Amino acid sequence: MGLPNKTRGEYRPIYESLFHSPEYLQLSADAKLVLVTLKGLSGPLGVKSWPGFDATFAELCKIPTRRCRNAAEELLKSGWIERDGAVIWVVNGLKFEPSISTSAKHRAFVRKTLAGLPRCPLLRRFEVRYAEYLEEPDGDGPPDRVRDRVSDSPCDTTTPSPTPTPTTNSNNSTVRAVRTTGGAPAGAARARR
Repeated sequence: MGLPNKTRGEYRPIYESLFHSPEYLQLSADAKLVLVTLKGLSGPLGVKSWPGFDATFAELCKIPTRRCRNAAEELLKSGWIERDGAVIWVVNGLKFEPSISTSAKHRAFVRKTLAGLPRCPLLRRFEVRYAEYLEEPDGDGPPDRVRDRVSDSPCDTTTPSPTPTPTTNSNNSTVRAVRTTGGAPAGAARARR
């Protein structure tokens, strides 16, 4: 068996039981598509900054922007996601993420990831819900630098965040992609196929 193909991006597992849960089955087809796409592209924590979310996800999901916006609103109202400005959180994304544990290494990863996001109250709610993933090795809870980055005001949109960047596919046609942290732009692997 060969090495994993790094050009495909991160691997995101989703438990099969999601697709059988009554809460998921009650969602519209558009909301299901947006949720699974969001879970797949929001990293292991399920929280990420998505500037231009409506247009980006409409393109990724191949649905009109209005339907994408309605799907996101449905997910918000039903508690699947929370949103504060450009920051979107798949609320149970970390809870059902088998690749992240409460080990010291993973807690450091969680703290580092949160420190890279714009400051907003949503991160405070994330911190409360997943406190065991933020504790310092001495058990004192989240480090001050994480607490200091989280404000009670609306999302700080002046913090740099991923932005859509054009790329080209094998036919030299422009393909819209979103730059993700730590890798090639999303869609770059698709463009290389």
